[in-house]
Amino acid sequence: MPIRKCIKIFLFLIILVQIQSNCDAQESSRREVFISANTGLFFPSASDFNKVYHSPCAFINGISMGVPFTNSGVYFYIKAMYFQKSGTPITYHFEYDDITGKYNRYITQEGKVDYKQWLGNIGIQYNLIYKSSNTFLFNGGVILTKASEKIKNSDAGVDAKGLSGYFLGAGYERKILDRFSIFSEIQYNFNFPKLKTFSIDYGGVNFNVGIRYYFSQK
Repeated sequence: MPIRKCIKIFLFLIILVQIQSNCDAQESSRREVFISANTGLFFPSASDFNKVYHSPCAFINGISMGVPFTNSGVYFYIKAMYFQKSGTPITYHFEYDDITGKYNRYITQEGKVDYKQWLGNIGIQYNLIYKSSNTFLFNGGVILTKASEKIKNSDAGVDAKGLSGYFLGAGYERKILDRFSIFSEIQYNFNFPKLKTFSIDYGGVNFNVGIRYYFSQK
């Protein structure tokens, strides 16, 4: 492992320990179900996305839910996100060159293509509460994907669904009322290597902000 990477990990662990030492013991033992609504930007990892859809990103909206199963801030975490985008499809053409004896490739771009994708995150979230009103979020797990890419007035297109990879995320949450908080979050969605072998990539980076509500416990 490179020395610089080791130093960064070491510094991160020191900061984490320092934050943990300042946590409010009573707050960190809180066990409450939460629901969230969020919006933000998704930067897909799919090749040529920027060229086809004329932008490197798309607006994405989602909802999430956390169910605690320990007294230490660990939650069972599920999240559903959706985005769609319209663009101009790329068509690849191949022409045989009699002089060189090789095929030359060129592309054209015309028509309209619609892309829709659902991302489902299922995993674990850890809430690290700092001085009562501040929470650092860490989550990770697997990704369920449902994607559709259709070219208008054509039978060409792709439909896919199933387990596609894993995600890792981190964020910050600020308590604003007794049971409400606002948060910001970044999540990296990685595809399994097998999908990349077939040049399929439904992953990407998700930046979002949202509001969260904690249910009271009787």
